[in-house]
Amino acid sequence: MSTNNRRVIKSFMEGVMLKQELPKMKMFGIPLDVYMDQQKIKIPWLNVPWLVKKACEQLLQEGLRSEGLFRVPGSHSGMKELQEQFDSGQNPDFLKIPIDDVAGILKKYLRELPEPIIFDGTPQDRLQSEVREAMNLSLIH
Repeated sequence: MSTNNRRVIKSFMEGVMLKQELPKMKMFGIPLDVYMDQQKIKIPWLNVPWLVKKACEQLLQEGLRSEGLFRVPGSHSGMKELQEQFDSGQNPDFLKIPIDDVAGILKKYLRELPEPIIFDGTPQDRLQSEVREAMNLSLIH
């Protein structure tokens, strides 16, 4: 496939992705499974939050050339605007967002998840896991 054809296909796909409708619900600070249940209605083919997918794509495409990517904070106003857009179901164009804001909003999203997505095996994690398991068992009986 020629380079020109790849560009045309990539441009087409980016246009489709920009038109993707997202759930009109708060995204930050809610459990991952709650958001994913709603996202599955709009985007059944995607198994990660839209924000994570779009941010990671942009970081891989543009961020690898940026020094101190996750160390340099994004602009407070830019990240606040991005959060408001995602929380209202809008689909911002990541190509127009400064790369530090993209990295910052991804960090903010992951930091605000109420439950960890990666457990480190500490007693706190084991306790949370046991409480969740006990709650699930009590719901079954």
